[in-house]
Amino acid sequence: MLSSDRHYDHPAQRSELEIRHLELARERNAIILDLGDLCDAMQGRGDPRASYAGLANQHKRDDYFDSIVNRAIERYAPYAGNFAMLAMGNHEQSVLQHYGTLLTERIASALRDRGSKCSSMPYAGWVRLTFHTSTPRIGTLTIRYSHGSGSGGMMSFGTLDTRRMQSYISADVIVQGHTHDCYVLPVAREELSVSGIPRRSFTWHIRCPSYLDDYAERGYSARTGKPPRMYGCVWGRLTISKTTNRLAAEFSLDVEP
Repeated sequence: MLSSDRHYDHPAQRSELEIRHLELARERNAIILDLGDLCDAMQGRGDPRASYAGLANQHKRDDYFDSIVNRAIERYAPYAGNFAMLAMGNHEQSVLQHYGTLLTERIASALRDRGSKCSSMPYAGWVRLTFHTSTPRIGTLTIRYSHGSGSGGMMSFGTLDTRRMQSYISADVIVQGHTHDCYVLPVAREELSVSGIPRRSFTWHIRCPSYLDDYAERGYSARTGKPPRMYGCVWGRLTISKTTNRLAAEFSLDVEP
């Protein structure tokens, strides 16, 4: 499960959809890689982005950031065994910069105390998934992730980033979040094998959607002229072929308007 921009503590978050997907992840025994902005966390004192309408009732307290962490632990503890990664998003980065606390590390640490192997990861980095079978066959999938940057594209949905990133990143999967757009787009490339034979391969370019529907509440998206989005996550299915001994990956969106 690839997810980003949960913004779980915002009143306009699609909570029922998020929990439904988390239950699916537990049912499927899926690995969850989260790319940041798990927390909205914009209502701290002195934050110029703060809006009282964006403050959930349970967080209207002096220990605001502690309450965000404690509720996140309670919310995600049932799925601790599925979370493998919590990356920092721009919202967590802002809290670290201005208030000196890293929310993702505090949440990941608490999940580890509950049996998880969840790692707190930086804003951008690499993940390598290695698969072992009962025979010596091994498959590896390299993922270059970033929380993301920019504001997307009103007409292109940010897909123009794929060609740019394809030019300087060599990975099986390049995945981002941040803009609340979503797409799953395979981009082909040609390369030369070690034995000198031209061959085709491709990279999966993925943009994870958000679970924050602030358009419905006439929030930031509506005020800045952005359209409503699709909300949800991306699922990946990985298989090792018995005939070719190769790892195959496929990805699909699981979204609703």
